[in-house]
Amino acid sequence: MKNKRMRTLLKEKQHTYFYHLLIILLLSLITSSCTKKPPENILASINGEIISVKDFSDSYFQIILYGNQFDSPENRLRHLNLLIDSYLLAQHGIKSKTISAVQLKPVEDRTRRRMIKEKLLHKEVELKTPVPTDNDLKKLYLLSTQKVHIRHLFAKTKDEIDSIHTLLRQGRTFESLAFDIFEDSLLKFNGGDLGWNQWGDLDPFLEDTAFIMSPKYCSRPIESRFGWHILKLENKIFNPITSEYNFLVEKTKLKKQFIRREQNKLYYRFINQFMQDKTAIIYNPEWSVIAREIRRRFPVNQKISPLIKQMPYSPEFGAIPENLSDIINNPIITFSDGALTVREFFETIPDIPPKTLYGSLKGSTETLIRNYFLTQEGIRQGLDKEPEVTNSIIFQRNLRAGTLYRKTILNKNSVDPIKIDNNIIQSEYDSLRETHFVDNRIFDFTMLVAWDSATAKICDSLLISNYSFKNIVREYGTPKAGVLKSGRFQKDRKDIPGEIRSKLLNQKKSEISDWTVLNKRLVRIQRHSIKTTYKDFDEVSENIRNEIAKRILKDVLYDSLITWRQESDIFIDEEKLKNLWKEED
Repeated sequence: MKNKRMRTLLKEKQHTYFYHLLIILLLSLITSSCTKKPPENILASINGEIISVKDFSDSYFQIILYGNQFDSPENRLRHLNLLIDSYLLAQHGIKSKTISAVQLKPVEDRTRRRMIKEKLLHKEVELKTPVPTDNDLKKLYLLSTQKVHIRHLFAKTKDEIDSIHTLLRQGRTFESLAFDIFEDSLLKFNGGDLGWNQWGDLDPFLEDTAFIMSPKYCSRPIESRFGWHILKLENKIFNPITSEYNFLVEKTKLKKQFIRREQNKLYYRFINQFMQDKTAIIYNPEWSVIAREIRRRFPVNQKISPLIKQMPYSPEFGAIPENLSDIINNPIITFSDGALTVREFFETIPDIPPKTLYGSLKGSTETLIRNYFLTQEGIRQGLDKEPEVTNSIIFQRNLRAGTLYRKTILNKNSVDPIKIDNNIIQSEYDSLRETHFVDNRIFDFTMLVAWDSATAKICDSLLISNYSFKNIVREYGTPKAGVLKSGRFQKDRKDIPGEIRSKLLNQKKSEISDWTVLNKRLVRIQRHSIKTTYKDFDEVSENIRNEIAKRILKDVLYDSLITWRQESDIFIDEEKLKNLWKEED
C-alpha cells in the first residue's frame, strides 16, 4: 500500500515537472518571438507585402535628387506613408478586379528586366571590386597631383591597331599616322593631341598607362571601352608639395574614387567579354519605321533638363501610333534564343538612359540588345528567383496599381462644380475673403524714424509724458534715412516693406508699435486705418467651386485610406527608418 502511494506521488511529481517544463518552453518561444527583430531588409509591411530598404531608398532618392525636397526624419516618414497608401490602393484595386493583370504586366516585366540586370552586374562587378589598401590610396593620391600631356592613335579593332603599331615601329611618325587615321579635323591636324589631362579626365584603362609612362615614349596597343589606342606621352607635371596630412584629408574621397574607377573597369571588361560571341539581326523596314516614331516622341533638338539627362531610365513611350498596327507583332530584332517584336521594342524604351535615347538611335538599339542578353544570362543563373527581385516587382506593381486605382476612385466620385449649392460657395467666399480674396489694401499710418538709440530714448520718455506721437515725429523724427522717412503716409500694400505691413495688420487703430530695427534705423509705427478692397464674388466663384469639388474628392480618398489602414495589418520599423544611411565610423 505504501509502495503504491509512493508510485502515485512520483507520477504526480513527474506530471508536474513536465507541466512546468512545457510552460517554460512556451514562455521562451513567446519571448523569442516577441523580441525577434524584423529582417534587415524590411522597412515596412502592408498585409504581408513588404517595402524593402532598397526599394524605399531608390524611390526616396528620386524625390531628393529630382524633386524639391531635402532629407529629414519627417520627410522620410511622409514618403513611407505615401508608399503605404499606394500599397493599400493597389491591394483594393487588384482585389476588386478594377485593376487588371494586363495593365500591370508592362511595369512588372520592366522591373524584372532591370532587377535581373542589376543583380547580374552586382555579382560580376560590385562583388569583384577590390578593397583598396593604404598603399593603393597613396599611389592614387600621388597620381591625382600629376598632369600629363598625351597624344593618341585610335582604331576600332585589334588588327587595325596592330597594323598601326607596326608602322610606328618601322619609323612612321606619330603625327603622320594621326593625319591618315583620324577623320576629325582637329585630331587629324594636331597629331592626335588630347592636351593636358588630370587624373580622372581620361578613360581609366588609358590612365593606367598614361600616368606611368616616361615622356616621349609610345605605349603598346591599349583596349578601352571605345576601342584600341596607342598613347604618346609628350610631357608630365608633378606636384612635389604633398604631405601625410593632405593624404588623410583626402582619404575618404580617394577611396570612393578608387572603387568607382575599378568598378568602371570591371564593368566594361565584363561587357566586352560577355558580348564578344553575341549576335542579333535587326529587321527593316520595321526598325526605320520605329526610328521615325521615336524621333517624333524624343527629338534630338528637344531641350530637356540636365537632371532628366542624368536619370538612369527614360519615360514610357506612351500610346503606340495606330499606323503601326500592321507591324506591331512583327519581329524587329531576332536572337539565337528568341526575338523582340515591335510592341516589345516600344515597351523596353524606358530601359534606355535619356542621354542615349535623345542622342543616338543606333546607341539606343545597341543598349536594348545588350540588355536583352544580360537579362537572359541573369535568368539562366536563376537571378529572377531571388527575393529582392520579387519584392521590387511587387513594389513597382503596387505603385502603378495604386496610381491607376486612385484615378478610378477620383473619376467615380467626381463632383460637378456647377451642382455645388450657391450657399456653400458664398460661405466659402466669406470665410476666405480676408486671407484669399483681398484685392488691395491702403494703409494710413504714421512712422517715426529715430537716427540712433539716444534719440529713441528721448522719444520714449516723451510718450510716457503723454506727448503726442504726431509732435514727436515732427520734432525728433529723421526726415529721411535711405528709403525710410518720418511722417504720415497713405500707401498701397505693395509699396510698404513686408515687416512694416505685418505690424500694421496686427495693430489696433491708434496703437503704436514697439521699436523695430529696419535698415539699421529704429522705427515705431502708429496705425490710423486700413482701407481694404476685395475681389468680386462673381470673379472668384468659379475657382471656389473647382477647389471645393477637388476637396470633396480628396476627402473621399482620405476617408477610404483611413478605413483601410484601420482594417489592415501594417508594420513600420521606425527605428530603422530613422537610422538609414548613417555614416559608418
